[in-house]
Amino acid sequence: MASTLNDQLIANYGWTPPTKHPIYSWLINHSSFLLTRFQVGVDGKTAWQRLKGKQYRKPLLMFAEHVLYLPVLTTEQKKNKLAPKWEDGLFLGMKDSSQEYFIGTQDGVVRCTSIRRVVESEKFKLSMLEELEGVPLQMSPMAEGDIIQSHPAPVVIP
Repeated sequence: MASTLNDQLIANYGWTPPTKHPIYSWLINHSSFLLTRFQVGVDGKTAWQRLKGKQYRKPLLMFAEHVLYLPVLTTEQKKNKLAPKWEDGLFLGMKDSSQEYFIGTQDGVVRCTSIRRVVESEKFKLSMLEELEGVPLQMSPMAEGDIIQSHPAPVVIP
């Protein structure tokens, strides 16, 4: 599934991302998501059907497709009422537990519940893919001054 998604990514964008590009982490995550929802086993059911008792029905998009998303704002982040509400991003997959979408931006990856598709001619923007930041375990990139906190391993005295 991962190689199929990779071939689709290369065909859609006409560009092969470097090996260490963050898109590959999301590609592996999304391929496992698709296998759980749609790969039919010998009993004629998917893993999702065995777990939930029904088919998966939420609409999906193509991996790394350009979408408009509605960011979740906290009370401190009140937006200007005249500013556009929808922002640009790339669809990177879905969260298993809450069915939220992962959307990639140049500032990192965000989660949202509302997305809109764009017209066919704007579906794949190479500039957005090249500027993508964030991986599943660190969705927003580290700033230059950030220090990684490491805790010493506990000492066990016999």
